[in-house]
Amino acid sequence: MKKHFFYFVLAFTTALILSYGCPGNAAQPDSLQVYTFTSNTSTFDQGQDGYYQFDWSRAGIRLYKDHFMGRLEYDYSSNSMKYSYVEYSQSIKDWKVGAQFGKWLMPCMYNWPGPSTRPMTRWSYSMDDLSVYGTGISAYAGRGLFKVHVGNYAYDAYTVNLQYGPVNGWWIEDQGQGAFFKKSFHPWINLFSGWTNYEDAPNRSFPDRRNSCFIQNHVRLGDRTRIYAHYDLGDHRGAFVGGLSYMLIPGDTQTTAGLFYDSENLWQLKVTFGFEQMFRSN
Repeated sequence: MKKHFFYFVLAFTTALILSYGCPGNAAQPDSLQVYTFTSNTSTFDQGQDGYYQFDWSRAGIRLYKDHFMGRLEYDYSSNSMKYSYVEYSQSIKDWKVGAQFGKWLMPCMYNWPGPSTRPMTRWSYSMDDLSVYGTGISAYAGRGLFKVHVGNYAYDAYTVNLQYGPVNGWWIEDQGQGAFFKKSFHPWINLFSGWTNYEDAPNRSFPDRRNSCFIQNHVRLGDRTRIYAHYDLGDHRGAFVGGLSYMLIPGDTQTTAGLFYDSENLWQLKVTFGFEQMFRSN
């Protein structure tokens, strides 16, 4: 944690100094965002590991100065720093470009919902054995429906994510490659599917797995209720998870209660809570 905090302070201090010499047309006002969120899952089985388990309990800040944003996020459940990076972003004609320095989220991970907005009790198995965070530098550029995001992490490893509309393709060096499709057609048809092809790596949790896929749909019933159905398939036995999620506050995807059935963990109750506050200097 101390190392990440040191790099964050160093990078953000540099960003503040440089920001005064970087004029632009879309500068962000000075502001500070403070946020926190927690998630708890109950398996209804007192003899099973994870009964009343906190999936995560996190707190973070985002500091904005002109075109720069600095972010720190700490997870008390795992006692680890999840984010510690500085981001520079700029609009150039019809393009939005930016770069991140520090510990950031892998580009392909933006395709999955984040911890604070994950509706169900687990992610797809297609996410297993992939690096979630990278420490180094990343850069992105987007225009309209198109976006490219590349990163260099751990000194000599690279990753790429390409997006055009609802379709994404990604690659992580020595780990794997895959694709996503996500699109809403109707309140009852909100498709989300993905595929991962793993590289050979004997130290993975599932060394024999080469391909993993998933397909998911959710039905929107009014402003608060969602019904989810998710199925994993590929080079492992299929696994189903589905259930109902209810927003305790209308429109707040971070404050929910849900009841789900998992073919591996049976019935589970999931409760999440989120809070954020923005402070502006002008």
